Amino acid sequence: MKRTVTMLILIMTIVTHNKSAAQTNQKTKKHHYEFMLSPISILENDTIVSMYEVISTYKIPNRSPRRDKLLKQQLLKTQLELSKLEAKIKLLDAQRLKESNTILKESANRFNISIDSIEHLSSTKKQEEYLENLNQKLYVIKQDNIYNIEKKAIGVGIYLGLHLEVFGRELSQYYENNYSLELGYGISYKELVWDFHLNYGKLEKKETERAKYFGIKSKVDKTELGTALAYNLYDTHKWRISPTIRYDYAIIAGLLDDRNTDNIYAFNKISAGVDIDYILSRRLCLRPGQLLSGKEIEDISIRGKFNIGYMELPHNARGCLVEFGLVFNIYGRLIN
Repeated sequence: MKRTVTMLILIMTIVTHNKSAAQTNQKTKKHHYEFMLSPISILENDTIVSMYEVISTYKIPNRSPRRDKLLKQQLLKTQLELSKLEAKIKLLDAQRLKESNTILKESANRFNISIDSIEHLSSTKKQEEYLENLNQKLYVIKQDNIYNIEKKAIGVGIYLGLHLEVFGRELSQYYENNYSLELGYGISYKELVWDFHLNYGKLEKKETERAKYFGIKSKVDKTELGTALAYNLYDTHKWRISPTIRYDYAIIAGLLDDRNTDNIYAFNKISAGVDIDYILSRRLCLRPGQLLSGKEIEDISIRGKFNIGYMELPHNARGCLVEFGLVFNIYGRLIN
């Protein structure tokens, strides 16, 4: 009889222990929630901002008519909002995508601990104090501009458009005003921009005695290889103004020599002026990259170019010219 009772007690102890362990595991799993990334793009002040939104597997409980339950529900909701916002800010500082795993895991662990703290708040007064503290933290974070960025020193740009040369005085007696296609590539260091460009167009001679004496064909090819140095003096959300100094090495093919054969002539041209960009759209990417930092600021603009210069053609034909340009420009720079 005693043996039977002992066996029953032992079985009941094992069952009770297993049930308690299951309840403990269930309670532990109850507050195990994860944070994940969701890519989003939003429009902020005419700027497309691409970033990662932080989402959670946690679901806000259904509302209850009891005041204490409603207060606790508000606590959980506010804590979730604060935890996701803090994780989002840390992601903005991350340079590599692999850093996000650690950030999300640590934020989720802190959130799970916070839920436990909220669940153990026994009195309404303590719950109200806790909620006030959370709201204060949210207020402080939202007052700061989380999109404050610092541009890195290096940037690159590319542009394509039309270039017009208006010849002055002596040069105007030989050639009509010249249109050409311009392709350029620029590298910037801080506010200093150094670009290289290629121009191609055709010069058309004027029907003057001087042009005939000069021995110019009706049309000649003109190719220019050049460089320009610019400084971003004024740079805002919509406008960029940059004084420039420009040098071109030009090649003209199609002049006639005394033996009536084609020759190629080269000459130098130097000018100074200003570039004015009107920014059509701007994209701000705040997503960390896989290998390198993927964070950058990129804008698309229409650029107007104005230069006054001097050039000297073969056979001592020289004079001033005014240059105009209208190009489509894409410019990007990495950010911290």
